[in-house]
Amino acid sequence: MEIIGSKYSPQAEEYGMTTIEVEKASADDEELLAVRQCINGKQWDQILNKCYPLCSDELCAIKKLILRRTRIVNAKKLRRIALSSAHDVSPGHLFNCVKTTQYSMVG
Repeated sequence: MEIIGSKYSPQAEEYGMTTIEVEKASADDEELLAVRQCINGKQWDQILNKCYPLCSDELCAIKKLILRRTRIVNAKKLRRIALSSAHDVSPGHLFNCVKTTQYSMVG
């Protein structure tokens, strides 16, 4: 299993989430399911969360993940974990986590 953010910072492994965890949470999230359906052709005006239509031209789906440009849109149940992890690690570790995630999405 690949841990997001562990390539440059071994300390980030403590706070990291595996790509499998992120993808499973995204697959089970009803909000992201609705976004995936809209990306695949459903009308955006039928979605409950009105934030997504505002950036619909920046969204794409890769398997069960939703991305806004190069960043993963977290499932609801992972948002609190991601925020607390971001506040617990030092800015240097956080920068390396973001950089690693961006590179892994390209390659």
